[in-house]
Amino acid sequence: MTSARDRVLELEARHLSDLSQAAAGLAHETRNPLGLVRGWTQRLAQSGLQDAQQQEQARAVVEECDRVTARINQFLSFARPCRPQLQPVDPDELIAELAVLLEPDLEAKQLKLHHSAVEPGKTIHVDREMFRQALFNLIGNAIQFSPEEAVVEISTQTGQDGHGRIEVADRGPGVPAEAVDQLFSPYFTTRPDGTGLGLAIVRRIATAHGWEAGHEPRPGGGSIFWLEEIHGQ
Repeated sequence: MTSARDRVLELEARHLSDLSQAAAGLAHETRNPLGLVRGWTQRLAQSGLQDAQQQEQARAVVEECDRVTARINQFLSFARPCRPQLQPVDPDELIAELAVLLEPDLEAKQLKLHHSAVEPGKTIHVDREMFRQALFNLIGNAIQFSPEEAVVEISTQTGQDGHGRIEVADRGPGVPAEAVDQLFSPYFTTRPDGTGLGLAIVRRIATAHGWEAGHEPRPGGGSIFWLEEIHGQ
């Protein structure tokens, strides 16, 4: 017999699924006219506007269309149902892939990425693409906040109870005490150009896997963001 609690959970799951579908529909209806505005504005700019100010305004419209489209895509990433397809994954391989992908961003600030593995070759049971996204967000944040010529340090290790733990540490300004409790909340950001969804997506992915995402100040300055398994997989 279904309990009242099970019924409530079922209704909540259905509500979240409906919200996800509604978000996808809204995004579809928004991206179509947005793409039309971008396309015609770009064509207008390429046709050779005589006025330099008009050319600049046309470029600004195209850039804003791209910015809004990126925000919509991030929102969809946050809103869509999180159903991990678990498989054995080597986190060190994921980090190596991301190091290559983010190399231009590292070079732009003359940063170094140092990766240490306490137990090389140890696998974790996760959805590869989802976890790759979570790590990409954490490393990307560390790069954004790091001062030039600093080192971003990543470690894969065994945390409490022998479960997997991944840490991403930077030497940035750190997180203000008043902002710590809101770090993983949707649309909260400490970056002027941030969307406020990067860390929210990280926590959502972690929770779906039976992991926990968190932050702690780094001794000597900076931040440590971590992912840790809290249930056996």
